[in-house]
Amino acid sequence: MILPTDELVLDVGVVITDTDGDETRTGVSFKVEDGSDPSLTDDIADIFENDIGDLTKQPFEGDLALTEGSDAVTSIGINNSVLDLVSPWLNLTSNGEDTDVALSSTNQTGINDTLTVSLEDGTVVMQVIVNIDGTYTIDLREPLDQDVVSNLNTLLIPVDVTDSDLDTTSATITVNVTDGDDPTGVDSDVEWTETTGEVTADGTISFTAGSDDIQSIEFDPTVLGDSAWTGLMSEGESVTVELSDDGKTLTVTANDSEAPVLTITIDNDGNYDITQHRPIEQADGTDINDLVLPVLAKDTDGDSGTANINITINDALPATGADASINIKEEGLPTVTPGVIVFTPNSDSIESYEFDPEVANDATWGALTSNDEATTVAVNGNTITVALASDSNAVALELVINSDGTFTLTQNLPLDQDVLSNINELVAGVIATDFDGDTSTADIKIKITDGTDPKITDAAVNFIETTDGAPKTGTMTITKALTIFSVFSLMMPCCLIPLGQASPVTVRQPS
Repeated sequence: MILPTDELVLDVGVVITDTDGDETRTGVSFKVEDGSDPSLTDDIADIFENDIGDLTKQPFEGDLALTEGSDAVTSIGINNSVLDLVSPWLNLTSNGEDTDVALSSTNQTGINDTLTVSLEDGTVVMQVIVNIDGTYTIDLREPLDQDVVSNLNTLLIPVDVTDSDLDTTSATITVNVTDGDDPTGVDSDVEWTETTGEVTADGTISFTAGSDDIQSIEFDPTVLGDSAWTGLMSEGESVTVELSDDGKTLTVTANDSEAPVLTITIDNDGNYDITQHRPIEQADGTDINDLVLPVLAKDTDGDSGTANINITINDALPATGADASINIKEEGLPTVTPGVIVFTPNSDSIESYEFDPEVANDATWGALTSNDEATTVAVNGNTITVALASDSNAVALELVINSDGTFTLTQNLPLDQDVLSNINELVAGVIATDFDGDTSTADIKIKITDGTDPKITDAAVNFIETTDGAPKTGTMTITKALTIFSVFSLMMPCCLIPLGQASPVTVRQPS
């Protein structure tokens, strides 16, 4: 009989007979003790997800170094504890999908020598087979999900070997499944030129899955701390950069007006769409914005690969300006004449207008006189001032341009013109600067026409000829432009003046 003490006791009856036939009977007991049990050695199986599908490396082959004891080995099986509720085998996922774990028989009838991990659709993720000789194979066919810190699954497979008298020995296979490659991506370049309206652009950024499937593609939150993005300006306004909770929409918004500046979206296939709603200012000395938008591709176990969308925004040409003309006539001074000069933006709005400082050095402006008195010309930003050289407070002409391109020409004193054309033609160069510092020019062309010519009204004088040399006086009225004054004179016909005497003429302008 087989005893728990691994002993077998045999009772044998013995009969002793002497020469004269007498017999003596007795019993003899034999005790047979069991020999050594079979032995197994713990083993470690290091499996790498990058080897999936590589027939030179999969399935993994291992050996528990089975040694038979005194009795023959009858079975080697996987312990049912792998199916316990607390077993980590029951929590495995593959590419984010839950798995099922089952034990079955492959090489040994009625012995659970096979462990199979599969998806709900029957796809085998991993299969472990233990052979009667203590060797085993592990075939990893689909990736397992790991935590992002360790990138490792450590799983234990307890194995029991049983001999013919039911002695059992156990060993453990430690399975280390190391995560494979992370996703990799290729940068995508996109470029456009600003206009005055919205601009749209699109493209695709490509990622290649590593050992695990790509689960999502989204923008890298590090963009929110990138000064190239947070330092953008639009129409003189600073901006705020925000990322949606799902990481798939990036918005750039002007702070003061809360107007959208840029909107960028991306989907899980890497397709992205960009809309530029308002102009973006470029740095001094450049006509482009180079922005790098990092993109993350996350796989099913949380690992990620990155690539960039490289964005180039070209500034449009500076604003286009059209010359403005203004015609005035010197009547009823002082006069104030309004006008407007138009610059059409090609992308950025106009931030400021000013006059070309070279106006102060222009010969035509410098030659201006007022009632034969020299003048000085000063240009100060948005103002041109023509004043008498003798009195800077006596402003003859002033031209002022406003921030919207409107301007006013104020004439306080008459200007002298040549006698043939009776016109002053002046050109005031205007410099318009947009919000990213680009400049363009156009001219305000000024034509000032002389006022009314002088008029002399005939006068008559009657007198009695005398010889005492006393002058004769009269009144003649002269109207010159805006000034009326009187000239006192006497014109004596030659026939009435005694021979040898000069014609006395007296001219006096009243105070």
